[in-house]
Amino acid sequence: MKKMKVIFRFIKQAWKKCIPCLILAVFIVGLQIVMPIAVRQFLSRLEESAEIKLLLIALVLYALLLGVYNVLDVIWMKSLDRMGGAILSGMRSELMRAIYYAPYKKVLATGTEKIKNIIYMDTINIFGCISVHTVNVITNVMLICIFEIIAFNIDVMLGAALLAVAVVGFILALLTRGRIAGASRDVNMKMKLDNKNVSEYVDSIEAARNNNLISYFVDKENNCIHDFINASVKADNTLVSLKNLVSQFHQWASLLLIALTTMYVKGDAGNLVFAMLVLDVVLDASRSLENSLYQIVRNEPSFEHMEELLALTQEIKGEVLDSVDSISFENVSFSYDDKKEVISELNAEFKKGEIIHVKGENGKGKSTFIKLLNGLLEPDCGSIRYNDVNLSDLKPENRCANVLYIGQDETLLNESVEKYLDIIAAAMTIGSTDGMTNGKKTDEADSGLSDKKCIQDIITKLGLSDIKREIEELGMSLSGGQRRKLLLAKLMLLYENAPVIIIDEIENDLDKDTRKLWQQFARKLYEEKDRHVIFYISHENSEEFSTRVFEI
Repeated sequence: MKKMKVIFRFIKQAWKKCIPCLILAVFIVGLQIVMPIAVRQFLSRLEESAEIKLLLIALVLYALLLGVYNVLDVIWMKSLDRMGGAILSGMRSELMRAIYYAPYKKVLATGTEKIKNIIYMDTINIFGCISVHTVNVITNVMLICIFEIIAFNIDVMLGAALLAVAVVGFILALLTRGRIAGASRDVNMKMKLDNKNVSEYVDSIEAARNNNLISYFVDKENNCIHDFINASVKADNTLVSLKNLVSQFHQWASLLLIALTTMYVKGDAGNLVFAMLVLDVVLDASRSLENSLYQIVRNEPSFEHMEELLALTQEIKGEVLDSVDSISFENVSFSYDDKKEVISELNAEFKKGEIIHVKGENGKGKSTFIKLLNGLLEPDCGSIRYNDVNLSDLKPENRCANVLYIGQDETLLNESVEKYLDIIAAAMTIGSTDGMTNGKKTDEADSGLSDKKCIQDIITKLGLSDIKREIEELGMSLSGGQRRKLLLAKLMLLYENAPVIIIDEIENDLDKDTRKLWQQFARKLYEEKDRHVIFYISHENSEEFSTRVFEI
């Protein structure tokens, strides 16, 4: 039931792409029905009037029908791809937004690897279920039903036999699938064990040479090969026998339909060929129907995983601020996974005009404090207020517009340096209230935040123009110094319109010249501190820069 709800939900979202698929599917099914009927009529006419001219015309017309069918089939597959693309895009967009708006603690508990797998692999599985297998189920059921109606109209015995063949073909496909899959799994498992054994030997060459272990590894490899060959023999026995069973059933069913057509229907060539063509279509449809149903059932976990991820999201709050005059922590406590509290009953207040030097030993909660401060984490109890508004009630875009976070381990974007800064600058202004942040207009044409010249000047000033290539591996392709320079560029570009600024150990890994630029900029921040609340995390002595020390 859940699967069908999800399927219809995303089909509804991509209904404009679905309509061409359904129309083409009707035409293709129609052609698959028309062709055997046309052949039956043609052969009946040919028996009455054996003319070469009639044969040639019929062959040309049938070739044209086959050509039209092929063209429609190609167009249909393209339309399925486009429909699937729209559905896949909708699924991933919804999942990505669900994670973005979900409580970060729940995201951490779910695990990044599981989330990656759901967004990539599970959505691919669901995409296949919707764009391929669901469509296959519908078209194959239509084909079988229509041919059954036609066959029953020709003769009841023929219709009953065709129905029995379709049912048995479906059951045969169902029963053989498990055996074939099991045999393939056994062979793959033995192959993996053999590969593991070879890898162990190569990784242990030094130990083998030092301890005369060559006989041990050779014997072990021979045993692996023996197990692999035995599994392959068993698999081949299963695969060949089942393949022959399916083929022989097809032959048996053909003989049955020919005999029934000869006995109960007018046994002319037209009826015989019609029966054979219909048999091929119905058997293929029944096998395809079974395969599609199997794939939909098999991917049940993918649907459950997606629902699990979508359930993480929470209601998006709509409070907005255009300035921040004070920040208060009121009895704030927080722990990860219900373990020992990292922060316990914290009470503190910070005012505009303060530069707070946040200190504390490693593991004492500085990082957690910062994540609570910028709204990434929510407290287990207590509240964090910006002015008189609970931080968790702020619209996420507005929170980002008010809080500029410069983190020492911040993930970068895989873009060029200039484009990265341009994207970040544009994104940070989206949540401004009526185009205002910190009392200043942020319209793109007037603010200068997306001004290419401003970005280029900062890049040149910090020596970032030396980075010719695009950022890769989310910034890990850059040196520590280059990453810090890029974060400093972000700070210099965006600080002016940010009411709250959080700077986390930005001076680490900076070269001598860049450190001087940072010190000059720090003095500028100090001079303009009355416009901001600034939090500064550093192990270095920063009394000249800060106005207050806050120890976790």
